[in-house]
Amino acid sequence: MEKNPTDITAYAVILVRNPASLHRGLRKLVGLPTLKRSAIACQRVTGERTLIALPDEASLALCQEKLGATADLCVGLPDLMIRLQRRFRAQANAPRVLMLDSDLVLNPKVLQKIADTSCAPLVTSPGGLACVPAETAEGLVQASRDPDDLLKKLPALGAKKLHLEIGKDMARLDFSGGRQSANRMLSLSVRCSTDSFLGGLNRSVALPMTRGCARVGIHPNAVSILALALAILSGWAFTRGDYGGFLSGALLAYLSTLLDFSDGDLARLTYRESKFGCWLDSACDYLSYFLTFGGIMVGAYRAHIMPGMVSLVSILSGLVIGVVVFVSFRIRLSKKDGRPDQLDAHLQTAMRRMSDDPVIRLAEILAKLPTRGDLAYIVLGFALLGQMRAFLIFMSYAVHIVWMLALYIGWRAEQRGLFDASQLLASEGTAAPGTVPSQHSEIALPS
Repeated sequence: MEKNPTDITAYAVILVRNPASLHRGLRKLVGLPTLKRSAIACQRVTGERTLIALPDEASLALCQEKLGATADLCVGLPDLMIRLQRRFRAQANAPRVLMLDSDLVLNPKVLQKIADTSCAPLVTSPGGLACVPAETAEGLVQASRDPDDLLKKLPALGAKKLHLEIGKDMARLDFSGGRQSANRMLSLSVRCSTDSFLGGLNRSVALPMTRGCARVGIHPNAVSILALALAILSGWAFTRGDYGGFLSGALLAYLSTLLDFSDGDLARLTYRESKFGCWLDSACDYLSYFLTFGGIMVGAYRAHIMPGMVSLVSILSGLVIGVVVFVSFRIRLSKKDGRPDQLDAHLQTAMRRMSDDPVIRLAEILAKLPTRGDLAYIVLGFALLGQMRAFLIFMSYAVHIVWMLALYIGWRAEQRGLFDASQLLASEGTAAPGTVPSQHSEIALPS
C-alpha cells in the first residue's frame, strides 16, 4: 500500500560536491556503488526515496546509468529547491530533512538512530551531515551557491552537535584510507546482537569470504545453496564410519556453517535481504541438521557404535518437532510484519523482558547452544575425541530440551504480545521507517 504524501516525517538529500566526489561515490564499496548504498540506507530509515543533488548536467547521465532507479536525481540547488518545495507543500507539519555529504559513509545503525531521534536540528561537528526541519533546509538551499557551499554552512547552524567516531560510526571517502575504513566499518555493522561468542567468531572468520563474494557479485542465495552442498558432502563423509570420515565430515560441516554465516552478512551488506532468501536459508539450515545427524547415525551403525534404537528415534523425532516449532514461529512473524528473518531478535527480546521467569533464565543460558554455528564446534570436538557414540547420546536429550524451551518461550511471548513487530521495535528503542518518533525519545549517540 502506498504511503500518503502527508505522512512523510523525514526526507533524505545526498549532496554531491563536485565531479571528484561523484567519481568516489560511483566506485563500489563492498559490492555496491557508494551513492547507491547511501541512497538505499537513507530510504530504509526514512521510508522515502532519497534525492541526490548533482553538481552539473554531465553528472546526470552518468548517475542514471550507474544508479538506475535507486534514487531521485536533480541538478543544482535551484532544482533541489523546487523538489523540496514540491515535496513539502502538502505537509500539515513540516518534516525533517536528513542532509548528507556524498563523501560521508555512515554506519547504518547510527543512521537509523539519527533518523529516529526527535532532537532536531542535529549537525556533525566537522560538517557533512545534518538533520534539520524542512524550513531550515529550504533556507540553507536558498542561501547557498552550490552543494559545496551548502555543506560548509552546516557546522554554523548552532545546533546540537553529533560527535561520530571515524572508523566506527562513520568514514569519509575524501580522507586518506577512507575507503578501507568504510569497508571495515560496514563489515562490522552486520554483526548480530543475538550471536554467541562462537557465532561472533564464525562471523569474523567468514568475513573475508563475505567480502570476496560481494566484490565478484555472488548472490546470497547462491552462497546458501553452496553451504547446503557442503552439508551434503559432510553427511556423506560421516557415513564412512571411521575416525577419518567423522573428522572430515565435521570439518566440512564447519565450512558449511561459515558459508551459512556469510550468506546472511552478504545479504545485509548488499541490501539483498528478502523473505525468499530467509526461507531458503532456513530450509538449508534445517536440511543440514538432518544431513549431519543422518550421516553420523549411518556412520555409527557401520562402525558398530550406535547407542540404540531409542536414541535414533529420539534424535529424529526431536529434530522434526524442533523444525515444526521454529517454522511455525517464522510463519507467524511473516504474517504479522513480513520479517521472518527477525525470529532470533524477537525471541531474544522476549527472554530479556521475561527474565523473572526461572525457565526463561535457563533458556537464556542454553539459547545459543542449538544454533548451527555452535553445533559445528560441538560436532568437531566429539569427532576429534573419537566419541561420536557419546555425541549421539548427548543429542538424543539436547534436541528435546531445545524444542521444549522454544515452545515455552513462544507461548509466553505470545501471551505478552512480543511477536508483534511494534512491540519488538518499542523494546529495542527504534521506530519503524516512516513513523513519527515519540517526542520524549532520546538518542544515545556515540560521544
